[in-house]
Amino acid sequence: MNELLGRDARVLWSFWLACALAVTGGLGTLLIPLSGPNRLANAVIPYAVAAGAMAANALLYRRGRSVATALYFLAGVAIVYGMLLMFSVPLRLAVTGTCPDPPAFCPAGLERGFSNGEVTGFTLAIITGVLSILSGFFGLLMLYRSRPKILESAPMARVIPPHREPAPAAPEAAPTAAPETGPDSTGAEKSGPAPTLS
Repeated sequence: MNELLGRDARVLWSFWLACALAVTGGLGTLLIPLSGPNRLANAVIPYAVAAGAMAANALLYRRGRSVATALYFLAGVAIVYGMLLMFSVPLRLAVTGTCPDPPAFCPAGLERGFSNGEVTGFTLAIITGVLSILSGFFGLLMLYRSRPKILESAPMARVIPPHREPAPAAPEAAPTAAPETGPDSTGAEKSGPAPTLS
């Protein structure tokens, strides 16, 4: 029983840890690059969805493994989507090019390179997102390895007797005819019609 309780606590705290990591990653993309341009702020919404799904998983995982799996899948997809949003920014900068460092003139259609705040927020969000997915997976793994709870009083098993062939019936004896003048079943003799006096 203590093993089951310890495993249950690990499942619970791994989901809460995954929620906290997703919140940290989302806030990192929003708050760290405040000193300059912030092109990572779009990742806050997927990370918030992932944090909500992990929190719901921590509260509802006892309702069944299918519910926990669906919530974990939703959180994982949201985190990966947020990562793809963040990866699109450096990819776009690599394809279109960046402006030269100030005070040089920036041509139209080009963007500034990553600032130090954006690099820090990007790194923090990626690391916490991966750790959140791994922590949730650990909780899901512990949930699937847990044994079902043993019933205190097991239901009684139904016992069915083996099938037996019925024994053949003994042949009945043929009835014998009683003599007409012999004693009947009451011991009295049968008599014919009473004689008449002339």
